[in-house]
Amino acid sequence: MKQKYTITLLDMPVSVVSDEDEETVSALAKALNEKLQSALWKSRQVSKTEAALFCALDSFSEAQSAKQKLDKLEAQLELYTANLARMKEENERLSRRVDELEARQKRR
Repeated sequence: MKQKYTITLLDMPVSVVSDEDEETVSALAKALNEKLQSALWKSRQVSKTEAALFCALDSFSEAQSAKQKLDKLEAQLELYTANLARMKEENERLSRRVDELEARQKRR
C-alpha cells in the first residue's frame, strides 16, 4: 500500500510516495543523501541540482549495467536449462539401453 513520507535530502524536506515501509524509505534516503553530499564535497562549484543530476545519472548507469548483467544471466540460465533437459533425456535413453543390454545378457 502506498504511503507518503517526508525525507530530507541536503537539508531540504521532500515528500515521496512509496510502497516500501518507513525503514526502507529512510535507508534509501540516507544513502541518497550521502551520495548527494559526496557530490557536493567533491566540488564546491556544484549546485544541489547538479549534484542531484550527477547522482541520477550515476544511478541510471548502475541500473543499466545491472540490467545488462541480468539479461546475460537469464540467457545463461535458459541455456543451462535447455542443456539439463537434453542431458536428462540422454540419461533416460542410456538407462533404457542399459536395461535392454542387461535383459539380453540374462537371456543368454
